[in-house]
Amino acid sequence: MMDYTVKDSSIYSNTDSYSRIASADYSIRIGMVRDYQVLTDKTVQYNVEVSHGARSIPISCIVMNKFGGLFNYEEFTPFGWGTNLKSSSGLPPAANSHLKVKSGDVVLVAYLEGSSRQGVILGGLTHPARKTELDPKKLEYRSVFNGLSTHIRDDGSYKVEFKGKAINAPQLDLPPTGTTMPAPTYDLLKSGSFYGFTNDGSYLFSDGTNYQKLVKSKTSPLLSSKIGGSILQVSGAIGKDEIGIKTTNLTMSSTKANITGTLECNVKALKTSIKGTQVAIGNDQFELFDSLYKILDALGKVFLISPTGNTSPVASNPDWVSTVVPLMLKLKAATGKLKDPEAFSAIDPGDVKLESK
Repeated sequence: MMDYTVKDSSIYSNTDSYSRIASADYSIRIGMVRDYQVLTDKTVQYNVEVSHGARSIPISCIVMNKFGGLFNYEEFTPFGWGTNLKSSSGLPPAANSHLKVKSGDVVLVAYLEGSSRQGVILGGLTHPARKTELDPKKLEYRSVFNGLSTHIRDDGSYKVEFKGKAINAPQLDLPPTGTTMPAPTYDLLKSGSFYGFTNDGSYLFSDGTNYQKLVKSKTSPLLSSKIGGSILQVSGAIGKDEIGIKTTNLTMSSTKANITGTLECNVKALKTSIKGTQVAIGNDQFELFDSLYKILDALGKVFLISPTGNTSPVASNPDWVSTVVPLMLKLKAATGKLKDPEAFSAIDPGDVKLESK
């Protein structure tokens, strides 16, 4: 039987007409951050120019973070190429020719519930104007944020280096002209400071020239510091723990200072000066200045024997034997030999640059 009923849209729905309304886009697309806007609830939405075929569609996006907790979170600010650009009018056609001519972050965007009205920035992709620094044959990690570089190497060593914000960073805010964006350049006077771990677990921090390193070792731990021409080392080597200092001028100031050498203490200089209101030099049985005083006092009391002619030696006087000789023996026992101090020899702390190999 033939149906001659007119398919009136008020009675019959057209599935083709409603398919577009009910459709959802679950694609993951590449885009570049253009700018941002702060909403009334203080949340930040980033405008991302998402590539859809040959077209570029602006999508409002939020940023996905590693943690979504109230107390535990990680945040970062994506960079937009048009944040400081008031209008896109006047830009040359070449400004939209390729992503590499714009400075914005290249990101991967997914749509919430399939609706292109709201996107989520899942992460970043390598900017076309930059070459990766990683070797695919090695398991490594690199990041640079505002000139702070982090590098975890294949051998397990770790380095965080300060370069400072790139001196050509203002160029990123300029309208694109169609030329490839430049690589960052850094101030050589500010950059170069770093800290990190060597592949054996030793810790090091440095400004590029001066450094302090804690060498990890079960048998020969070492703390080595070098500032200019001054070197300070603390060695914990088994059986030979020591502290060494090498510098042009060493000054110590204290209300009370104590230095004890269990075996010996040696001092040497072109000129040596010891000054004090009271000075004592000696040992438990003999003190130099006190004994010299007693010797001189005893000499003043010795009576010389002179019957006729030459007098007898002073040492033959009984008072000399009983008073002065005991003091002389103590002085002789306290007399030692001059000995030079041992020279300080710095221990090589090994790698102090944490350079890539």
